[in-house]
Amino acid sequence: MPQSFSKIWIAITLVVLVAGGIFAWQYFGKQEEAKPQEAVEGMDVSGWQTYGDEEYGFEVKYPKGWKVKEQKFEKPLLLRWIPEIYATEPLNFYSVGSTLFAAEFTDPNNKEGRVFGDTVTDSRGVPQSIVVQVKRLEGDTPIAGERVSDLNSYRRAMEKSFNEGRIVKDYTLDGKAALYSRRNTGTGNEDIEYLAYDGYDEEVNVFLNNYLYSIYRNGSYYEDYFQQILSIFKFLDQGQTDSQEIPQPVKLAREDLGKQLNMAVSNIEIVKIEEVEWNDSSLGCPKEGFFYLQVITPGYRVTFQYEKGLYIYHTNDTDRFIDCE
Repeated sequence: MPQSFSKIWIAITLVVLVAGGIFAWQYFGKQEEAKPQEAVEGMDVSGWQTYGDEEYGFEVKYPKGWKVKEQKFEKPLLLRWIPEIYATEPLNFYSVGSTLFAAEFTDPNNKEGRVFGDTVTDSRGVPQSIVVQVKRLEGDTPIAGERVSDLNSYRRAMEKSFNEGRIVKDYTLDGKAALYSRRNTGTGNEDIEYLAYDGYDEEVNVFLNNYLYSIYRNGSYYEDYFQQILSIFKFLDQGQTDSQEIPQPVKLAREDLGKQLNMAVSNIEIVKIEEVEWNDSSLGCPKEGFFYLQVITPGYRVTFQYEKGLYIYHTNDTDRFIDCE
């Protein structure tokens, strides 16, 4: 009898452990599904104005009467030297990288903060506004030890920099994979509050068309407007530049060039992708003393650009590539 009871007890214990494991996985192990921002209920956008930039390929709507302040830089601006837009912002995690473009949207009627002339700031002295920023992260300037070139490495860098000071989750912006984060305030934990002090109130980041797009806000006044703007933000069609549409051998060739240049692939522009049928397996780049299969080999001729230099790669249609210079 005791032996039979022992077996029953073991079986019950195993069932409880398995059920508990399934419960824990469902509630703690699964990542929150990335969802697009929903429009703010009751906010009328029929009279909103449209701001667009064809060079960087986006379009954003904003309330009528707001001011727009645009800055473009002929030379990428490393944010160790802060442009006028960010004159009161403390140097922090976001100070690493090259800013190519920034557009700041503000409501001149907003007085909910510290007013300095035409600028309204929060308690940290950071201007209250919504900003669309286009950046190029430097491959030789890691962030928190991470060489940032995609959303995964950007997430790791943010988590290392802010620890629990920011809440970070997957997001979708106009159908593109994105990363959303916000300051983790009101926790009552002094260490977390200290880490949350730095950084924007909310931001969304997207790697697209060889750039890092950041849309962020500071100031509770703009919270609902920020949500509405995200819900109707649009990327313009600029052809085959989304990394999801780039053929696999072209991706591999770009990564190889990035390693040679010691540069993040987001800094390397794809100028042209041409479909080609090579005469043999040399991919159009035969080397003396080598023998090649005499078969028609489909692939691509790819032109990359970094700064003023052009780089030509030949590939097949699967995973082979050759630097043909």
